[in-house]
Amino acid sequence: MSTLGMADKQFLEKFFGMASGYVLNFSDRTFGEFVFETVGLEIHSERYTAGGTSKANKLRTFWKLESDPVVGKLLLALINYGVSFDMVMPQWKQYEPQCRAIAARLLSGSPSPKPATEQAQTPTANAARGPEISEVTRRDIVDFICAKQVKWWGRLGEIEFLSRLYDLKKLPSTDLRYKTAEDDIAQHRINNNDWEDDWIFKDERFNLLRGTDDDFLRFLCETLNPIVRPEPPEVNALVKIFNKHLAVDGWELYTKHHISRRRVFTARQLATKPTPELTPRVPAMSKPHEDIASHDVFICHASDDKKAVARPLVGHLTKLGYKVWFDEFTLKLGDSLRRSIDRGLAASRYGVVILSPSFFAKNWPQYELDGLVARENAKGLKVILPVWHNVTRDQVAGYSPTLADRIAAPTSSGLEEVCKAISEVLGRPSSVTLTSAAESPSGSGVCAHCGKTGEILGFVGTDGDEFHWFECSHCGHFEALD
Repeated sequence: MSTLGMADKQFLEKFFGMASGYVLNFSDRTFGEFVFETVGLEIHSERYTAGGTSKANKLRTFWKLESDPVVGKLLLALINYGVSFDMVMPQWKQYEPQCRAIAARLLSGSPSPKPATEQAQTPTANAARGPEISEVTRRDIVDFICAKQVKWWGRLGEIEFLSRLYDLKKLPSTDLRYKTAEDDIAQHRINNNDWEDDWIFKDERFNLLRGTDDDFLRFLCETLNPIVRPEPPEVNALVKIFNKHLAVDGWELYTKHHISRRRVFTARQLATKPTPELTPRVPAMSKPHEDIASHDVFICHASDDKKAVARPLVGHLTKLGYKVWFDEFTLKLGDSLRRSIDRGLAASRYGVVILSPSFFAKNWPQYELDGLVARENAKGLKVILPVWHNVTRDQVAGYSPTLADRIAAPTSSGLEEVCKAISEVLGRPSSVTLTSAAESPSGSGVCAHCGKTGEILGFVGTDGDEFHWFECSHCGHFEALD
């Protein structure tokens, strides 16, 4: 295993143009030939496909698996090839000295410099020798942080927090206008604020999802540091959740010492790794999880639209007796966001999708929409109920032409009208019970669909309130009444 550090990899990835999956201008054939001629190894063998099958991913796995001298030799050959044949992008040529220094260090056997500051010491001396914390575990912890909107930087600014772990002035910028990570974080999180709060988990410079155990554990410990997070109840709740997930891979965070009577954490391996409980995997369309069984509708929305649209709409629908999958109702402390969403999508008859500028800019709502589209494609039934909020048809068409062709309920007509349109599709709520008024209908009305006369029936919702619906005995049209 090479000793390439995170900063090393960032310089190399930029220099070799690996962001798009390529390495310089190599084809699969020429890349394989180049590596074999240089170090005598087959880069396209299964050994190097654990991280993916692109040339860039194979090279990343090669860095991880092979020794310093082997990696250094290949790096130096790649640098010379890229420079000799002018294959390096102009904006990344400035990193040639750093890349040559990295290759020379690996060939000489010198240790890799640590980017962390004194405040952020290695959580455990033998972390590098322990079992890897899987990407599954890391994603479960990250999903929790995102779902509960935990501010990982605590009471510090993000730059101040990250500077306790990394030398941001030495990490490269991902924005061509700036040179350092500190500069582009300031631009995109302070000046423009156009990066989402979870940007740190997607940023390959820090590589928290796939990097070393040390880096990930150090990050978690720092989020709990009393300088970052001063309230003991919040720290206690977080460490309990973190340890629940880490224990699966044989790790835990524990109290190393105290500062001003507040705990400072480090990491250690558990004496025995817990045996996982083996339970049959429930197929996506089988019996739903009991906590979210038989929901009438799933609300797919961006968090920015929660207050103005999603929450009031959920209030209208639940008042009418519908059982709604809504993250504020359904997600509990410690839940995996991705798994809970998958269960919610599978257990709901329909999905209301609130399309808005915020929706188009977020990742999680699009993940939910993809799940609903898959449901429709698999069953050939209408599942998606679009709601337009502050968007035009052209904007929707620019995002998804097929969604633009669907009849949608605009919030400009009022949320009560939106709820009415949704209820017409949902029909009778699964959770309501007939009252005596249904046995003796309280009136009649004319069906808006077929023009024939139908009955007005009384129902009792889950909260005990009575309300009325119009039901047409001819075409089956169902409509909530004021």
